[in-house]
Amino acid sequence: MNVHNVNPQQSLFFPFLEDNLFLVRVNLVFSNLISSSQICGELCPNDKISITKFERLFMPTIKDIARLAGVSHGTVSNVLNQRGNVSAAKISAVKAAADRLGYQANAQAKTLRGGNSKSIALVVPDMRAERYHNLYSGMNSFFSKNGYRIEIFVTGENEEVEKKQLALLASHQCHGVVVVSCFASADLYYKRLSIPSEKIIFAYRNPVGANLFFDINAQKEIKHLTATIRKKGYKNIGVFTEPEKYSNMLKFMQYLTDAFADEENIKIQHFSSPDCECHKIAFEFFQDIPLDAIICSDFDKIRHIRNACHLGSSQDCPPIYALSGDELHLEENLYCYPVNYENLGNKVAHHLINDQERNLDLQLKSHDDYRIFFPKIHSPSQPNKITFLSIPSPSTDALEKLLPHFFRTTGIKVEITRMPFDQLIEITNKLTASIEYDLIRIDIATLPWLAEKIFEPLKNLTQDLLYLLDSFPKEVTERYSKVNDIAYTLPFDPSAQMLFYRHDLFEDQRIRRIYFEKFRHEMNVPENFEQYDRLSLFFSDLRQQGEITSTGSCANTGGTEVIATEFLLRYYAKGGRLLHNKPPARLIPEIAEDVLYKYIQSLDHNLCINSNWWQDAITQFEHGNLSMLLIYNNLFSNVAHSNLSSSIGYSVVPGGKPLLGGGAIGIAKNSENKLQCALFMQWLFSPTITEQIVLLGGSSASYYQYNNVKITDYYPWLSLTEKSSASGIRENAFHDGTYFDLHHAEEIIGNGISQVIEKNINITDSIKKINIELEKCRKN
Repeated sequence: MNVHNVNPQQSLFFPFLEDNLFLVRVNLVFSNLISSSQICGELCPNDKISITKFERLFMPTIKDIARLAGVSHGTVSNVLNQRGNVSAAKISAVKAAADRLGYQANAQAKTLRGGNSKSIALVVPDMRAERYHNLYSGMNSFFSKNGYRIEIFVTGENEEVEKKQLALLASHQCHGVVVVSCFASADLYYKRLSIPSEKIIFAYRNPVGANLFFDINAQKEIKHLTATIRKKGYKNIGVFTEPEKYSNMLKFMQYLTDAFADEENIKIQHFSSPDCECHKIAFEFFQDIPLDAIICSDFDKIRHIRNACHLGSSQDCPPIYALSGDELHLEENLYCYPVNYENLGNKVAHHLINDQERNLDLQLKSHDDYRIFFPKIHSPSQPNKITFLSIPSPSTDALEKLLPHFFRTTGIKVEITRMPFDQLIEITNKLTASIEYDLIRIDIATLPWLAEKIFEPLKNLTQDLLYLLDSFPKEVTERYSKVNDIAYTLPFDPSAQMLFYRHDLFEDQRIRRIYFEKFRHEMNVPENFEQYDRLSLFFSDLRQQGEITSTGSCANTGGTEVIATEFLLRYYAKGGRLLHNKPPARLIPEIAEDVLYKYIQSLDHNLCINSNWWQDAITQFEHGNLSMLLIYNNLFSNVAHSNLSSSIGYSVVPGGKPLLGGGAIGIAKNSENKLQCALFMQWLFSPTITEQIVLLGGSSASYYQYNNVKITDYYPWLSLTEKSSASGIRENAFHDGTYFDLHHAEEIIGNGISQVIEKNINITDSIKKINIELEKCRKN
């Protein structure tokens, strides 16, 4: 059905009327707008005319909205394009009129007017193939967050089809094009497309004349793969690839040939095929002498090999070694070596928008032996068992789900005991040989104070544990592993405070205008606590007025530690320090009093939660009851999958001085199972298990998570977490190197502030009392 814009005095033909014989002349007088129901009822009372069908004919314009809203054409344009100086009342009127008329912006027309397309073309042989689908996923991960959309053109590995798709693509307005081409030359793309050549990127395959080409260097993983094959003594090797006319396959075979160059007894049978012929070619592997192993250049060829073996051979399928994406494939006789296809897509997307340097370091994912299938181990009559003491946390929950895998691979059972934070601190503070646990999760606040007394240095166990430290940034290992330059623990769930907020509220045009009219400032994510408290009060007022459903923020007032950390975050933001050149610890009175005064004021408009941990605050945010939340990022992971996830924004904390949180795992000095514990640590901090813990809702500070597009898609704030951790603070040592019982100090500060909250003491006396108590808090 053709759609026409309706103008006054225009004749309209309704093709949906019976026999198309009914011609209606409708005079639409917009100053006295007639609803579609009135028109349908008065003009054609006996015909079954759908109001919806009529509305489809009536495509409202900006002028229509202006007439209905009683504002100018320019005002409507400014509101719809979110620009200009428009009052909150007029924004409401325009949006109400647009909603009533069912107005929808024409993105294509907007692009033509503005000349700035938000469309990216992706040309691939087959979207079902893992390497191409993951390329798309990596691109989309970046583009979707920046307002771009991807149009996909599938060529079926056919040059004639690709020419037709290129002709279709040339008729589209695209910001950039990413191509996996079956052409030998790139020339046709540069001739047909009217965009700059630097906006045309060739991926995986490098046709002659390509100006920009992105690929992944798989040499390291191919060396790992071939070393395993040589170690197992395989002699007859099958190799299944795409055609060698493509640059990436030529390179793949060169790496493979070089790796086997000094092995005279290894014979290679190489078959190549485009994806569309893989099923037929796969049968060739079972027509000659039996093969010891088969190497595949990508994961999609595995299915064809196994099907061909099942249908065309009486023998079992030989072990298969393949490059694959980052999905786990835990199947018997299947050995996958992960490649960052998604990371390639992400880098390509960054380049198209940001014009980054061409020489990008596209590293492969790290490989470990836990990415392969392990048969079950039958439980021995007296199984090995190690015990692990931790706090309730998302990381502990994620770890527990994976413990059957550790038992499957080692025959060692791990028994986790969860204790509330305060109880765990009490046990570790006993500092006696009566600690009954092999492994202990210790908080960053008490790590330097207790590490030497309760943990075995890693160097006394095995050198392999020290190598695991290379998986973390230096600043993380300095804070979460080492005391006096000796490594005692490995970082388990390091975290930093972050600001999470409802970006749908911050981007709402009407709310932003109300804020501006009230404060004469633009409404932005707060950079300091003055802005934060003003925004919190503003959102709380809007909630009381019924404008929104969420209050501004919250304060946890049910436990000394949570009170202390929320106070110290504000205190550090104002330039305060707790520890100075030498003992004792001390709050700077003039800063502390001012900060505490404003903190107490904020309780009047914030939601006060009587809880000694942050879970209740997270639940309130997840249910849409809070506009902003200051929280440690390692506690926030489950919200990433909630109904609210698409509305979550994130930023550094106001003041830019987040407190560090989380903890590390160490092996107790008095453990009788140190060897088993060391094996557990190597398993726990391997790339595969680290990845799985994070995907299951836990946290890590390992490099592996920052290079995993799937993880950064789940938790987009991770890149900011890395920066926050680098600038974070948790004062547990004086400038002279003397270690300090920070947990006890935070108890003192929290108790003192609690007395002010309960109005048992004034602010000035409270700070004085806190400092007197801190003076007693010295290392024994």
